[in-house]
Amino acid sequence: MHEDAVAYITAGAVFDVADITFYADSRHRSLDEAIADAEVLVTCPDATASWPAELEPWVSPALTRRRQDDVASGRARLVARRWATIDPTVIYVENPHPRIVSHPDPSVLVSPDPDVVAEVAARGADVYRATRLELVRRLVLARSNRPMRTLTAVTLHDEVTPRDEPAVLTLGNGGDHAGDPRPLDPFITMDPERLRLLADSHRAGFGVRSHGEIALNRSRSECEETVGTARDFDHVDAVRADLSRAHLTDIETIEEVARRLRRSWLHYRTTAG
Repeated sequence: MHEDAVAYITAGAVFDVADITFYADSRHRSLDEAIADAEVLVTCPDATASWPAELEPWVSPALTRRRQDDVASGRARLVARRWATIDPTVIYVENPHPRIVSHPDPSVLVSPDPDVVAEVAARGADVYRATRLELVRRLVLARSNRPMRTLTAVTLHDEVTPRDEPAVLTLGNGGDHAGDPRPLDPFITMDPERLRLLADSHRAGFGVRSHGEIALNRSRSECEETVGTARDFDHVDAVRADLSRAHLTDIETIEEVARRLRRSWLHYRTTAG
């Protein structure tokens, strides 16, 4: 197969909660036990590059494997899986379908049969959406009967980072570059002070000092999942996290980033109180 040939998920593939949910020691811990210990829910809505094979009849010739990879967060997916494996305070859920299933793009998917798209989504993208929402509800409920730290919902992405953008990571709450509300659109998804503490914790965890390496609200697009979580759930901190692809070059760096994320969140729990 040509290296730039479009990649497809086998027709008829069905994904369930267990296929898309990851947490530490899953062989010996139940999901209920993981929920009891979790303080961070990580999700990756753009985790998957391959397209469901059922959509092939409507695929534009403009689509290539390179384009699939460019719009997916495949490196973030690997980081998140590993992070959840080594950090018992994290639960990770990934979308087994690419964004195109939930948000058809006419430039690469030309007039698809809506019934086919809906049938495909029911076996993957819809499972992801329902699982994410149910986990947020269960995690919130787990905190309602006893004093615990605020639940944080992290939407994880990776992206190509221009030279003048953060070298490692950007965190976003929809505010300005200090994390404060913008005058024309004051809605934010996480308290500014907590966001700044989280950024400082990542600087400690990644061993950097510059605010240019761990920055706030530098992403070029809004994350609807982060905004939706903040609007739908009171007392949940929702934050978008974008990892620089330049910092995720091989398996060794993916492993190191996962460990530094665990270190960063341990620091945050210690300092945020």
